[in-house]
Amino acid sequence: MNGDSGKIVMAFGSFDGLQPGHLYYLTEARKWGERLIVAIARDAPVWSFPRNYRFREGERKRIMEACGIADEVILGSEKNPLDRIIEFKPDIVAITPLHPVAPAVLRSDLEKNGLATRVAVIAPYDARRRRRRRPLRRAGRPKTRC
Repeated sequence: MNGDSGKIVMAFGSFDGLQPGHLYYLTEARKWGERLIVAIARDAPVWSFPRNYRFREGERKRIMEACGIADEVILGSEKNPLDRIIEFKPDIVAITPLHPVAPAVLRSDLEKNGLATRVAVIAPYDARRRRRRRPLRRAGRPKTRC
């Protein structure tokens, strides 16, 4: 399933101040296919609650383009959260448990719109960090913090 060639993957988020968790999410999403499209949340969509972003949507889009992870960076829809999925018809939509819509609800909405798009839930960055093994400290080495 992972790394299927030719598959289009879409990822969504506000990406308001790009941080390591975002980069992890997008890097993991990219593993699900060959082409990654990232949709940036709009400043004022009519379908969502108002948000106060630090960066405007155009700035967030340019930052995402500059980081080079995505093959294409687009702005999300202002009217319907599924519009971009319907438009691009990706094979896979990658989300995390932190996304505002439950995977089962998203799957149902995709089916209602006649899409065979799969939903991949990427483990959150913090969970991944907790599972990392700490390197063994050799006897006699002082404890240092960076």
